[in-house]
Amino acid sequence: MSGPRSLGALVRLFLRLGFAGFGGPLVHIAMLETEVVERRRWLSKQEFLDGLALCQMLPGPASTQLGVLICHARGGLPGALIGGAAFILPGFCVMLAFTLLYERWGALPVLGPVFAGIAPTVVAVILFSAWRLGRSAVTRLDVALLCAAGFVLTAWLRLDTALTLILCGATAAVLRPLTAGGATARAWVMPALVTAAPEVYARLAWLWIKMGALVYGGGYVIIPVVRGEAVRHFGWMSDRVFLDGLALGQMTPGPIVNLSVFVGYQAGGLGGSIVAALGVFAPAFAVVLVAVPLMNRFKHLSWMKNFLAGVNASVVGAIVAATIPLARSAVVSPFTAIVGLASVGILWRFKVDTVWLVLAAGAVGWLWSLVG
Repeated sequence: MSGPRSLGALVRLFLRLGFAGFGGPLVHIAMLETEVVERRRWLSKQEFLDGLALCQMLPGPASTQLGVLICHARGGLPGALIGGAAFILPGFCVMLAFTLLYERWGALPVLGPVFAGIAPTVVAVILFSAWRLGRSAVTRLDVALLCAAGFVLTAWLRLDTALTLILCGATAAVLRPLTAGGATARAWVMPALVTAAPEVYARLAWLWIKMGALVYGGGYVIIPVVRGEAVRHFGWMSDRVFLDGLALGQMTPGPIVNLSVFVGYQAGGLGGSIVAALGVFAPAFAVVLVAVPLMNRFKHLSWMKNFLAGVNASVVGAIVAATIPLARSAVVSPFTAIVGLASVGILWRFKVDTVWLVLAAGAVGWLWSLVG
């Protein structure tokens, strides 16, 4: 790829995206597409789609892995490590700050009005990004049918996302050569670092390494597993505290696996938060750095091109399908509907920075709560 490979530019961009990534992995993916493909031209749409397809099929947090992949493509191994860390750090810091506030007051910060404004804008950003990606991914009738299949399998049949993508990719790889040629491209004190026995930190590390390395299907599938170990098996917290941690995770930027920060703190203080966060994110770096060279080696083969074409089309359908429940939760009043429609209009008419659009929507939600 062309352009300066500045680690400083990577760090600045991914720190900013990390702070503004409210709404889960889909909004992170949408923001990455806007910043990396549309604004900076660091990747082509096809390169972005191929990377997204790979990360969707790998275990672990897909949006984090996609960020690491982009940083690796832009800056090699140093870019992947430094830029990826910059992407993760904001969510860790915000979640840790909320956890400390929770420990102090035993309640959640009152941020509801802010997120009432952010939520519909997040939906608009995701849908607009899916539309742009769809223009590049869905270029033939066969891949249009696979895009529709990705939507149906995800929205109606609720099939696991990774399995959906693999099925659609395999279908394209098998059927495409038969019909055409190859596809085209509590006390306010400084918390102690160590507050628990060594075996607690070992258990935390193993729990979150498993979550980062072995879980498919999005971050929400970790919830029953983590609850089973943190609440029922080890007794690090009650169900009530665990639910509060989940709520905090919904109010912080970054993926839901930032729950690791809260669970780690309950088990082992500040040291537990660090151990848990390192455990859940380390596999994302390792898996991507191993998988990317393998994909680059094989992606020029005709069957792999067809496979990726099918996966890319089904990714677009799956993103749209996953946005439906988000829209139902976000658009709950005339005010949120207006914010969502206005966000779509702004994205359509202006090349606005999605980071500032999301933050501005949060400010509008807060101001509306003052006058409403």
